[in-house]
Amino acid sequence: MPKKLKIGRELGESLTLGIELVVPTLLCAFLGYLADKNFGTFPVIMIIGVFLGAAGGFWNVVKRFIRGRRN
Repeated sequence: MPKKLKIGRELGESLTLGIELVVPTLLCAFLGYLADKNFGTFPVIMIIGVFLGAAGGFWNVVKRFIRGRRN
């Protein structure tokens, strides 16, 4: 495999891992914010959403890492 192609693939995988961590966290935080706004409990549900989103994103990264190690 050419060196440029290998570097591009590794860069793409790294960016994907970053996105897989950030997007679930932001999405759950936003949904928690909306729920807090609706129920008047700001910031309780949003904080729970941040932690759940971060845990879900981290779990996705761990699963991808395990799959990569098998191949």
